[in-house]
Amino acid sequence: MYYKYLTIIAFTLLSTQAFSQSRLTKMKATPATEMADKMTSMIQEKLSLSEEQAASVKPIMLEDAQKKKDIIENSSMFTIRGKMKSLQKETKGKLQHILTADQLKLYQDSVSEEMQEEFKAWIDSRKLN
Repeated sequence: MYYKYLTIIAFTLLSTQAFSQSRLTKMKATPATEMADKMTSMIQEKLSLSEEQAASVKPIMLEDAQKKKDIIENSSMFTIRGKMKSLQKETKGKLQHILTADQLKLYQDSVSEEMQEEFKAWIDSRKLN
C-alpha cells in the first residue's frame, strides 16, 4: 500500500517536471519580442491602457521577456521559480510609474495573475519548429 502512494507521488512529480520542461523549452524557442508583444497586448486590453501608456509599457515588457529568457537559459530548474518571482516584483515596480492608481489596483488585485495564466496557456499552445 505504501509503495502505491509513493509511486503515485513520484509519477505526479515527474509529469509536472516534464510539463514545466516543455513550457521552458517553448519559452526558449520564442523570441523575446513576441513574448513582449503578447504581454503588452494583454495588459493593454485588461487595463484599457492609453496609447501613451502602451508605448511606455512595451519596453518594460521587452526587458522582462529578455530577462525571463536569460533566467531560463542560465539557471537550474531549482532556482528558476525564485528568480522569476523576483523579476515579477521588479516589473511590477516599473509599471507603478505608468499605470493610474485604479489600473495599478486592478493589476495587483487580479490582472497580474490572469496574465500569468494566459501567458502560460499561450506558451503551452505554441508549436516548436
